Amino acid sequence: MAARDPLAEAMALMSAEPAPAPALAPAADPPAPPPAAGAAAVLTPDGVHGELSGRSWAGFAVGDLLGSGGMGEVYRAWQGSVGRAVALKVLHARSHDPVQRQRFIAEARAAGRVRSPQVVAVYDSGEQDGRLWLALEVVDGPTLAEELGRRRTAGGGFTPAETLRLMLQAASGLAAVHRARMVHRDLKPGNLLLDRDGGLHLGDFGLVRLLDERSLTLTGTVVGTPQYMAPEQGRGHAPSARADIYSLGAVMYELLTLRPPFSGTSADQLISQHNFTEPEPPGALAPGTPPELEAVCLTCLQKDPARRFADGTSLADDLARIHAGIAPVSTVRAHGRILTGADEAVRRLAGRRRQYLLASALLALLGLGLAGGWWWWDQRKVAVATLRDRLAPLLQPAAAPPTAGDDLDRLQTLAGPGDPLVASGRAKLAAVEAAAARLTALEGRPEPDPAAAGAALAALEALVGP
Repeated sequence: MAARDPLAEAMALMSAEPAPAPALAPAADPPAPPPAAGAAAVLTPDGVHGELSGRSWAGFAVGDLLGSGGMGEVYRAWQGSVGRAVALKVLHARSHDPVQRQRFIAEARAAGRVRSPQVVAVYDSGEQDGRLWLALEVVDGPTLAEELGRRRTAGGGFTPAETLRLMLQAASGLAAVHRARMVHRDLKPGNLLLDRDGGLHLGDFGLVRLLDERSLTLTGTVVGTPQYMAPEQGRGHAPSARADIYSLGAVMYELLTLRPPFSGTSADQLISQHNFTEPEPPGALAPGTPPELEAVCLTCLQKDPARRFADGTSLADDLARIHAGIAPVSTVRAHGRILTGADEAVRRLAGRRRQYLLASALLALLGLGLAGGWWWWDQRKVAVATLRDRLAPLLQPAAAPPTAGDDLDRLQTLAGPGDPLVASGRAKLAAVEAAAARLTALEGRPEPDPAAAGAALAALEALVGP
């Protein structure tokens, strides 16, 4: 008899894909009740009723309102054409936003590509009265968020074995999502559904991103739930499969400790903590946590996406090894406490800030230089204008200003030796000095010298003009 291989058994249990099912009726569906009974079961007197409750709409007998959100409402309904109960998700009537409609269509297409018992099946989709709809598998049980709330009230959390079982199912479902080249982007306890047998199913693909198509959300736009959001997703970067791993790690942390890894009063505070704060080790809050499970959880919560599990398949592999009693292989190794890289993230931020501050300082210096240069140039223009005003008499038949020589020197420094006023001003001063010298020579003679007098007169005429 062949030896038992617990790892192979665990992997076979969690990674087995169901056989391809008809598009409108998975093989696992129970026998359909009679149409009359099925239609009556979806509308109960004490249920919550919505706008479509009690109506026949798009081929469905619409019953109780199961929930509502930003995009639409979910009803329990009966699809008479194939005789089955469904969860009918309908886009809000008031929503005509083309991006929301595209995202809703993408959800239908994307979820329909996934085949896994751990992912809520999409049976059908269409449009009625201008409203888009999805017919989904009904999961009769609470959400994981509701179960967490119940256990907090009761004062008892999930055991490590329960956590491992649930996370192994979640990772298996996520692996199917990632194999279909999708990123969920909003994994949280409210989007993980429990059935009556304790099975877990991934639901609500309203924020799904198709990796092989252009995203409906621009880079720089934050989407998701801050309490479970990957650091890079909170910064507005386009999320990858590793962002889903982080979110599932946050859910695992909450199952182990009954509290999320971070809490805050605002989205900004939570995003900052996801990026730059170390979470308390799960074992410090829940002393019975096995080290191997804590290591997997903290590997999921690494700040640097490259240090997390690559996708749902690699996470499921390590969880299956723990389930089989074998040590995980992909977890972050460290002596003593396992850290998630908050210090490195802070250092990277500080480095970016230093670069930013250096660039800002250089820009500030450049700005000051330009401002100083402009001020100098403006002051220079004022000085040149003042000198020109003071030297204006040199261009007229008038006495030369007493500061004309110094002013011409300054004007030459500011305006250059080729400036017309500098050239003409110096010629005028030279003529003045020549005339003054000839007149001085006449003053010292006892008798007039006709030749000297004529030269002095010619100099004066040249000075004042004809």
